[in-house]
Amino acid sequence: MNVIVNRVHNAAVSVGMRLNVKKTETVGVSDGKSPITVKVGPDTLREVHSFKYRGARFNAEATCVEAVKRGWVSQERMDSLNTL
Repeated sequence: MNVIVNRVHNAAVSVGMRLNVKKTETVGVSDGKSPITVKVGPDTLREVHSFKYRGARFNAEATCVEAVKRGWVSQERMDSLNTL
């Protein structure tokens, strides 16, 4: 993971951009519970247990149960509109 992140960081720097290490987070998806340390230059990216992406919440178990629950609620709301 460090190699890939640093390749992205170096490519960004080469064109005058940079990674925002304050906003960039990592989620480790594996069977092991050991923490993952990803460094960008001297900075270490923060590891989180879940993140939201385009309305879905993904977690370290590689599931997005919360998005599925929200989807069912949204469908129920749409069904109730059809009965009007």
